[in-house]
Amino acid sequence: MRRLTAGKRGFWRSVEERGVLVVGVPAALVFTAALVRITAEAPRSSWLSRVFGAAGLFAGNYLPVEGQQSPPSRTMSLLGVLALGLTFVAAVTAVLATTARARERFRARTAGTALVVLGNGTAAAEMIRRAPHPEVRSVLLVTDSERSTAAVAARGRAAVLVTDLDALGDEVVASLRNRGGRIVVAADDDAVTLDLAHQLTSVAVTSCPLVAVLGHAALVDELRPPEIAGGSVDTFGVTSPAENTAGKVCHELDRLWSEDAELTAAGHGTVLVDGDGSELTRTVRLWVRRLGWARSFIRGEHGEPVARLHPEPTEGPGAAEGRVTFHVVVGEDGAEVAARALRLMRREGVDGRRMVVVTSPSLLPTARRGRMVLVDPRATAWDPDLVFEDTATRWGRLFHSVYGVAYGNVTPWTTVAAERRGQSSVAAGLFLPVNLARHGFHLVRVDGQPVEPDFTPEEVTSLAAAEHEDWLRRTWLDGDGVSHPVAEEDNEYCMPWPDLTAEQRAKNRNLLLGAAAALPALLGYEVRRRPES
Repeated sequence: MRRLTAGKRGFWRSVEERGVLVVGVPAALVFTAALVRITAEAPRSSWLSRVFGAAGLFAGNYLPVEGQQSPPSRTMSLLGVLALGLTFVAAVTAVLATTARARERFRARTAGTALVVLGNGTAAAEMIRRAPHPEVRSVLLVTDSERSTAAVAARGRAAVLVTDLDALGDEVVASLRNRGGRIVVAADDDAVTLDLAHQLTSVAVTSCPLVAVLGHAALVDELRPPEIAGGSVDTFGVTSPAENTAGKVCHELDRLWSEDAELTAAGHGTVLVDGDGSELTRTVRLWVRRLGWARSFIRGEHGEPVARLHPEPTEGPGAAEGRVTFHVVVGEDGAEVAARALRLMRREGVDGRRMVVVTSPSLLPTARRGRMVLVDPRATAWDPDLVFEDTATRWGRLFHSVYGVAYGNVTPWTTVAAERRGQSSVAAGLFLPVNLARHGFHLVRVDGQPVEPDFTPEEVTSLAAAEHEDWLRRTWLDGDGVSHPVAEEDNEYCMPWPDLTAEQRAKNRNLLLGAAAALPALLGYEVRRRPES
């Protein structure tokens, strides 16, 4: 249905935009053919009368000139039908052209029930292209110009509302917020994006997720609260394409590290980020550094440390001599990144299985793709699941990754997000800062490596017991909306904290101690004891 609708809209839009060619060229051919035929049938007539007779065909009239028979010949009848048909097409084209904007406004009135995108450039265009909604009318683009990059991408995919983004009226704001769809604000300028997001959130709506897409990942990072004490509620979500890509890179590194027997045996290794001076490289380098710091806090279920990874700012093959080394190849230019990755494999003998390359798969030979881990920056940066990821889901995803490292079983978040494990991780991620706050701790933003929390043994036990009891109370919803206990009856831990064995309590304490520090470290936070007031 969507393809059919998009095809119809594409056809009529083509007719509107190319009306001169669609009608003018055939009309000229028919007119010329009529002149030739009239000249053949009435060679003694004047040229003026021949032109008049040929033009009359387009009005549905047959005006025979001197020498022509009164009933038209078959050839003249055919030319008359063609001329009249072209006149009809010209009339329809004119109507379509004059009413196109009115029809677009009418479509925009009811569109956007699933997704509303505000913007003009690449960011808005990418969100439109990746909209997973089957109906064109369910997606609405609000843009400054019908010729903007986003408007071109919206053709056949979304309805378009052309308005001044710098001065959205209160009526337009209220209309957009009350359509029920998710809203993406992705203007070309970060200041404009934030202004629009604040303006849209000024209208009270019960459930209408809104996210602002910023081009500068450093700004997104700094907009996070300087400290978190208990729960944290955001007015609207803020995301960055570079951060989304960096998060994907870190997940792939976690997976590689967990599966690398040599790294596990050695107990430590090195990560080299081979990049340029782009925003994407800086963001990936920051996230990889935080990932290495977070792993320093994680303990296995029996208290043993997991393999440590040391991020090295120094690039080059000799920077990590004697260690198990992993490479992240990243940069603004995907083709240049692909060339660097291939060069590392050819010249330096780097093992592609320990390499994460941030580029489009189409830029690498088919034979090489299977020998390295690829992260497509375009597909990842604009992944709707990552763009619309709220705070609860983000913390849940990170909580899932921390436990995956501790248990040596890193699984993709997408495979568990909707099931019991995913929903339990979201609840655990939200409960962690609450649990810490109840024990007199809060999370504070730091620029360097976070230090290990100064928990007393009694506090560790109390934190672990609170987390376990909260886990026993959690529920999750299946695909039919039916609620189930997270703690399955056949689970050996499915009992109150006092009834657990000493070994089970020790495992819980080890996991809690690692997660309590590692999860905040992934986002640049450190666990600190709150000063007494």
